[in-house]
Amino acid sequence: MDSFVKRDKRPSMPVIKEHKKRKEQDDFLSVASRKFEASNKDVGVDIIGELKDNLENVVDYFKLSKEFENIKGEIQQFQFVSPFPAKNYRLIEMPHALLEAFERGESFTLRGGADDNAVLCSATRTYGVQETETSNTLILTPKISIGDQVCGGLPSLTVREIPTMARHYLELKEQLFVSKTRLRDIFRVNELTDCLTDQCDTKWTLDELLDRVGISEGELMELIDEWPVVMIEGSYRWLSTSLRAELLDGAVEAIDDQCLAADRSITHDLLRGALPDRVKYPDVLLEWVLQSHFNPVDREEGASGPPSYLAAPRPFCRSRARQLLPLVKNYPAAEFEQKLEKIVPIGVLLSWEYLDGLALRTTSITQGERVEYFAADDLPEAPRERLGLLFSTRAGWSIDEIAPYVTPILPRGTALQSFLHQHCRADTGANGTKTYCALKPL
Repeated sequence: MDSFVKRDKRPSMPVIKEHKKRKEQDDFLSVASRKFEASNKDVGVDIIGELKDNLENVVDYFKLSKEFENIKGEIQQFQFVSPFPAKNYRLIEMPHALLEAFERGESFTLRGGADDNAVLCSATRTYGVQETETSNTLILTPKISIGDQVCGGLPSLTVREIPTMARHYLELKEQLFVSKTRLRDIFRVNELTDCLTDQCDTKWTLDELLDRVGISEGELMELIDEWPVVMIEGSYRWLSTSLRAELLDGAVEAIDDQCLAADRSITHDLLRGALPDRVKYPDVLLEWVLQSHFNPVDREEGASGPPSYLAAPRPFCRSRARQLLPLVKNYPAAEFEQKLEKIVPIGVLLSWEYLDGLALRTTSITQGERVEYFAADDLPEAPRERLGLLFSTRAGWSIDEIAPYVTPILPRGTALQSFLHQHCRADTGANGTKTYCALKPL
């Protein structure tokens, strides 16, 4: 049993901790007890009587220890419940912002498989969970008055129950980088390749994906929005390269037909009409094409008719380049441009910056200008491993060249230049241009 009171010039503590060394015990009860022992060595506690639930005896106790004048009203008496402990609790230490979200009623979910480390997920963030042991014993109580919450006035006794104690707690650390590799591998197992003969048994709902990869729903949806993934009959499916090519072929044909009528915009119905009649493509596939490879045409207020769309050059060039580049190593640049022009819509022109992070261009006296498939998505996610591979592929990189390959693995809130300065050596040319050329030693 312990008592907890408000004292002059001594702040109240929300949690009473056991200290190994007596000189570190500066809470009020310790001071009172030592004074009592020093000045009343020959006086037994029995002369006061039972302290539990007895205000008069507690007051006498503090008078004997010459600490009564410091009492400012409410005395809080801590009592262990019987039986003890009443329940098992797991304490979680969390950042203040996360605590505020919890108090607002936002939901949190613990995720992780039998072989995974546990994570705590909010709506948009993921936190790694690690169990930590403390040398102090943490005493839990449902309620405690601290500071100005302590009632003033005449002495009064308030009983505070202690249902359990703990020496371990869970520590949270925000995961600043979300791995794409594991989720992409899961999706690729159940690629949608053919709308006619699809018989895949491995399909993933949103809840199954969240449990499998252990990230927040917001982070998962951000990745899904980046990828060729659609929801069909409640399950998420990755569209295969061949199916995407088939859909884009139909889009190009629809645009070319419209160009004959001096109109390069298409609608949902025009896109469906350009696709093979033998296949009943779900509407969600057509919507994916329109949302990922087209820009909506601005409509006047009150205009009628279905929405129309214009081809977006960058996504069209990147998707078609993904089809062509893996087929030939070191494509002659001029030949590649000619082939790409044939499979993109009329009016869509290639700009090499569209292929940043997807292809590398090289120039030599003997072979001229060439382009090679080199996708950031295919590189390892470990920073030093990825950087090592980049420097083994090319001796020097400007910041603009290396950015598309490094930005995807930056921890949240980390600046690109700071990351490169930490991991890479750089040479500075006569014109002041910096070239990153090697890894710094560990």
